[in-house]
Amino acid sequence: MHFMLVLYAGDYRNAWYRIQAGKPSTWHGHSFMVERFTEMSKHHQVTVFTCKSEIAHEETLPDGCRVIEAGLADPVKQHRELVAKVAAQKPTHLMVRAPMMSILRWASHQKDLRTIAALANSYHQNTWRERLKNWRTAQLFNHPQIEWVFNHNINSSYSLQKIGVNPAKIIPWDWPQTWSNRESKPFPPCSETQPWTMFYVGSVIPEKGVGDGINAVAKLRQAGINLQFKIAGKGNLDLFKQQAASLGISDAVTFLGLIPNFEVIDAMAAADLVLISSRHNYPEGFPFTINQALLSRTPIIASDHPMFEGILQHRESAMIFPAGDGEAIARCAQALITSPSLYTSLSQNSQAAWEFLQVPVRWGDVIERWLADSPGDRQWLADHSLQSGRYQARIARLSPL
Repeated sequence: MHFMLVLYAGDYRNAWYRIQAGKPSTWHGHSFMVERFTEMSKHHQVTVFTCKSEIAHEETLPDGCRVIEAGLADPVKQHRELVAKVAAQKPTHLMVRAPMMSILRWASHQKDLRTIAALANSYHQNTWRERLKNWRTAQLFNHPQIEWVFNHNINSSYSLQKIGVNPAKIIPWDWPQTWSNRESKPFPPCSETQPWTMFYVGSVIPEKGVGDGINAVAKLRQAGINLQFKIAGKGNLDLFKQQAASLGISDAVTFLGLIPNFEVIDAMAAADLVLISSRHNYPEGFPFTINQALLSRTPIIASDHPMFEGILQHRESAMIFPAGDGEAIARCAQALITSPSLYTSLSQNSQAAWEFLQVPVRWGDVIERWLADSPGDRQWLADHSLQSGRYQARIARLSPL
């Protein structure tokens, strides 16, 4: 057996060496991937293939896992070269961990190659171009050579069904996690010398609503409320520094840069509010920041992104605002700042909200069950498909097909 995982981007090699050196991983999923592939490499040939990278590089890690970086700047445009590189490895089992359609099209014609897609993507039907693209995507995912389509959590999986993918092939998955048993948070003792703080973590780009958060800080200052906004992540920092300066609130916005994944929940817990502000045009799957924010017990202000639908309930587990609306973010923050009962109830409700959004299929289950391929394993996968009826309570909260 030659199992090959195809990633769009990332640096698995660096993650492996960091973990072996006892350093914290920079992304939540790295430790689970390293653990799984190290174990698999004892019995099978394992290759982790990254499509987009600055240089072309191949290396066999000390645990036996082969790492290949394709060295492609634009894997979508360089699809012929990409497919040739994948085909040259001659895998027997292929797991495509991104919607790399050129690879999946190639795989659909390889009769001796078993293939699954494991995604974290959402699909929208707002324009005729999107509808045409989605129709082609559904046709490919429904191809019999693509055995299963795993997507991150319920909402993104349901979006696949909405574009026409057979729900019997769709299985929602998530990373392993446990409830952290933090105490719920009391109303913060804020003052002029100890202002409120709002925390954001993620890509620092317009589509993630970072600028909307900065606009909210400016609106709150006009209302006499001092809110400090802490932004963690990388992206176009200069753009947002200029925005803060033009609004006269540079002193209220702090750019932290990248922070280790293990620090995120503590940073959220140290803040008074957590902002999750993705705009509708950002293709969210299921952002792990929602899990992290609930685990931190800090009240959440979240956009009404379609992939957040049914996960968080307004004024029960979060404050929900129309995506892209900085004034609405400010109103949500002001409601929490002026209502101790609302603030404490959102923190207290976070555990029930976290438990409701959990799904039973974890990262390791996806690979283990599919590769084992016994009748019992195939039945287990079918029993966890979107068609199984297992997720009806969650799906009932979503917009109908």
